[in-house]
Amino acid sequence: MTKVAPPSKFKEMAKTGRPSLTPEQVQERIDAYCSRYEVSELNDAGFPIFPAGLRETQQHREWIALYQLFNRARKRSGGTMGDGAATRLEGCPVCLRPVRPPGSRHDECETAVGLIRKLGPESVDRIRAAAFPDHGRPVVGTKRRV
Repeated sequence: MTKVAPPSKFKEMAKTGRPSLTPEQVQERIDAYCSRYEVSELNDAGFPIFPAGLRETQQHREWIALYQLFNRARKRSGGTMGDGAATRLEGCPVCLRPVRPPGSRHDECETAVGLIRKLGPESVDRIRAAAFPDHGRPVVGTKRRV
């Protein structure tokens, strides 16, 4: 038999939390921070770089608050910030590093894919063996160095 709590005489309160911000509002806050502290360098995600050497200052505290806001907004939106391809960040399908526009490849990744296409699908194992000889995959038609 499970116990049930007696009905409460208090009205249940609605759950509240921090209000959601649109990507535009988050970008406005980033722009305001950058202009206030004359920050011009942004990381790959479009966020101001860490104020190294300025710990425990007002700028550091604002950067931390902005970082928390940025991450909260990114988590709520499903991992990407922005409304268009120019501000959206996704990994390159070859190396998984961030790349713009989404779905594209870095030049060196495109070159690697082009070479493998030129050599054919059977070349992948040979390339892997040549690049990583100590991983123990035997390759047909070649001798392993001992």
